[in-house]
Amino acid sequence: MKAPRVRGGNSLQLRFMLLVFVSAALLAVIAAAGAYGLGQTRALARSRSSVEALAVAVEKTLQIGAFANDAVLLQEVANGLARNELIAAVTVQAADGRVLAQAGSDGAAVAGGSLLARPLQSPFDAGERLGSLRIRLNDARVQADADHQAYTLAAAMAGQAALLALVLYLVAARLVSLPIVHLARALREMQPGSGERLLTPANYAGDEIGVLISGANALLESNQRALQTERQLRAEVEAMEAQYRQIFDSSSAGIFVLSQAGRLINGNPTVSRVVGLSMAELRGLGEDEFVGRVFHRPELVRQMIDEAAARGETVSADLELVQQGEARRWVHCLI
Repeated sequence: MKAPRVRGGNSLQLRFMLLVFVSAALLAVIAAAGAYGLGQTRALARSRSSVEALAVAVEKTLQIGAFANDAVLLQEVANGLARNELIAAVTVQAADGRVLAQAGSDGAAVAGGSLLARPLQSPFDAGERLGSLRIRLNDARVQADADHQAYTLAAAMAGQAALLALVLYLVAARLVSLPIVHLARALREMQPGSGERLLTPANYAGDEIGVLISGANALLESNQRALQTERQLRAEVEAMEAQYRQIFDSSSAGIFVLSQAGRLINGNPTVSRVVGLSMAELRGLGEDEFVGRVFHRPELVRQMIDEAAARGETVSADLELVQQGEARRWVHCLI
């Protein structure tokens, strides 16, 4: 018989794969969302730190330029800062609010973007304030960089979850599904009652697959013993049937079996000789016809049948058969 194939939603391997991938997808979404938020926060902080580091790097130069009121120097420094893609505009102001230098996009110095302000102290007197450095961040660029880094991190997390799910699926298929399929195929190919047994691979000897194989072998052993016992009993019954059939057929006493309704079920050749009818003719008699056809007083036979059934014991009597010719014939009958 051809081995059935597991298809569709009945496949344990398919259901496991779907469960793993759904779980991995949920974990990937959660991990990606967390990674995106964390990556964006870190990227924004990193961009702001980079701009602050640039401001610190040029702070001494700006202090000297502001102290010397050197507009050319201040403008060069402002232009250099404005070239950074994270900075939208740079403004250097004097303490009285005058603009000493300005660089960047039109109107960006006065509106839009996050503002980073640092005071400019005198290079010779820390207590004297000369002005301030005001840097307007390019928020669009900063946000784009943060989004890119966040998306990259989120994609990496999602890819890692998907890869882990694939590895789990392949491992489960290799360690669980394939051994079970091979075990089922081997069981199907075995002959019932044979001495064949499943072999336990060394790498499965101590795990659940090994326990399953051991249980299957125990069942095969029990089945073999049961079949051997059944065959032995069948042989004994057949031998006894042959002995009883020989006794039944060769007995000098007429032996017959009637149904509850009085129809002849079986009888030995002696019955046929005594009655004078063939077994085919006797079996062709209808219900209760056998008793009326064979015995001179069938009501006595029916009475004996009822008495034997009621008492659960054998009832015997001498009964006269239907007369054939002038001679009367009697038999001793046990029911």
